[in-house]
Amino acid sequence: MNEFCLIEAHLPDSSYKYATKDGKGLEEALEKLRGLLTVKAFDYAPINRNDIDHLAQRQANKIRTPGDFRREISSLKPNALRRELAPFVQAIDDPLDKKKGDERDFAVSCYLATLKRRVFPPSLPDHGTAKEKPFLRLTANLNGWVIVKKVEFEGAKREEILAGMASMRAAVQRKLLQINGIAAEADAFQSQFKRASYANLPLVIDSLPSDAKKADLLLDAGFEINGFAPFVSIQTVNEVYPALKIPKLKGRMKKS
Repeated sequence: MNEFCLIEAHLPDSSYKYATKDGKGLEEALEKLRGLLTVKAFDYAPINRNDIDHLAQRQANKIRTPGDFRREISSLKPNALRRELAPFVQAIDDPLDKKKGDERDFAVSCYLATLKRRVFPPSLPDHGTAKEKPFLRLTANLNGWVIVKKVEFEGAKREEILAGMASMRAAVQRKLLQINGIAAEADAFQSQFKRASYANLPLVIDSLPSDAKKADLLLDAGFEINGFAPFVSIQTVNEVYPALKIPKLKGRMKKS
């Protein structure tokens, strides 16, 4: 079979496509897809994303450097933040009483993402008007990497779109760790945290390398393992929407 990678992202307000047969430009394309998924997934979470961004911006304006980011992260109290964000969260029905998560976790992730953008702005494709029905596709058979991920929007529930975007982002994150040669380092980085805790987030920031790309990826890994991902994570989706049951990627996940 011929080797290839195809990325198609057609959303209501943007359109992006990348194709390769030799892997040229793959890292940049995946970074753009990761950025797009990070930003857009919150639109399908049970939250008022605009109000949360507005609230977080007051604190984000104080951030110019990683040191500022550490200071602002350290100043937050997660339980108080959840209470403050509660008005911007939609309660999810749980008739079977199987839900283990808290919808407010999506709001906290959105808030943290706004702060993080001040030091690690996401790489995003140029905006353009989508000419096709909204969908996302990532397919590849390239240098041993085989993947098929697709998110259909038409006829899908919001939580199904959210789940698909979270699953695709997790796969992209893992591939970028491999491309940057730090997949094993990320696993070891997560292993140092024996207990998931917000108090570990400043330690994550302190442990980041100077290389910005690697630091960005490792920060996500460290925040996620401690239960405070600055993006929509598979863990949060599975806990709030247990019926969806997104398969977890190999590697470490947040401790329960």
